[in-house]
Amino acid sequence: ALETAFPADGEGTVFRWGAHENTVLASLLHSQMEIAPDALTPETTQAMEALLKDGSRAMVDLSSLANKCYFVAGCDGSTSLKRLLLPTLRASPERLRSWYGLPTYSSGNFTNMQWYKQAQNSSAAMDPYDLLAEQENVHQQGGGVAQGGDAIVAYNQMQQLALENHRDDPSFQKMMEKEASIRSSLLRYCELDTLAMVMIVQFWHELMELEDEP
Repeated sequence: ALETAFPADGEGTVFRWGAHENTVLASLLHSQMEIAPDALTPETTQAMEALLKDGSRAMVDLSSLANKCYFVAGCDGSTSLKRLLLPTLRASPERLRSWYGLPTYSSGNFTNMQWYKQAQNSSAAMDPYDLLAEQENVHQQGGGVAQGGDAIVAYNQMQQLALENHRDDPSFQKMMEKEASIRSSLLRYCELDTLAMVMIVQFWHELMELEDEP
């Protein structure tokens, strides 16, 4: 799927926030080449190598850009994606509120999600990661993924379930259902991380347009 989403000769810019994505992708490629090189098609290998640092389509680190050029009140000097998102939403005069202030965001992982909500008895926007936590509490009975630590635990659980999965096990179906539940929760969390980058870039565009106004 990677070579379809991000072909080595494709157009557009692929973003990341920090070194983590580059490190993980390089590690996955290296380990796969050692363990089962035949499992990777030439197209997949080419697509992965292109996205790595110094590749032909290397991912652009927005964290580095934010560290050099971006400060918003309420971030306490941090350039953490999660620390920047809420202050960015609150700083946006109109655009982010108009785009995300209605329950119209839908994808493969969300249906009619509203990411810009005002806290009760307040005009201030709520943290989207808190909104995700509320949703996960509903769908996963409190066991969903809404923070980085949750994601690490959930991923480890998936690995353990994969090792334990045997079709002749009486609890096989139950384990498969649990694995699917963890996977869907991880996908929602990862999508919000990606959307957070999009929101911040959209706000940067908004700022540049305001600067260009006479």
